Amino acid sequence: MRVKPLVILFICATVFAQAPSTPSSNPWIATWKLNMLASHYHDDAPQHETLRVTFAGHDGLSFQRYGTDGAGKLYNVSYRGTGDGRESDLMDGEKRIGTASYKIIDDKTIAGKGETLDRTVWTARTIISNDQKTLTSTFHFKTVRQEEYDVIKVYEK
Repeated sequence: MRVKPLVILFICATVFAQAPSTPSSNPWIATWKLNMLASHYHDDAPQHETLRVTFAGHDGLSFQRYGTDGAGKLYNVSYRGTGDGRESDLMDGEKRIGTASYKIIDDKTIAGKGETLDRTVWTARTIISNDQKTLTSTFHFKTVRQEEYDVIKVYEK
């Protein structure tokens, strides 16, 4: 029996895609689910949220945060930029919703700041746990009306 090269390629791709990550792999790169019970919101908590980090390092950061807000509206926020603190667009689908910049502080910490189109400014610090199974993002927001509040999001693999 003769096996076609395309079938072999598909089988190899499937096996490698399912292989467990090695300890030397980047722990940030994963799909993270928001733990609503461990998180703290000022108001308007989402019904659910997923954070998918596809690249994280000193030369770049790329993520997608999607879910359903408290009113039942879908959102799909994405960021693709540098990891050195330079500003890039923050998008919701095809719509620009503000700017953000992130800086990789060390292997366990990423700092961020940004501004939405309604001029709300925010800062954030995201820390990965020692066991690399939990991300905790602490945000501080300040609105154009000078209202200030904090949000803590806890994500798990």
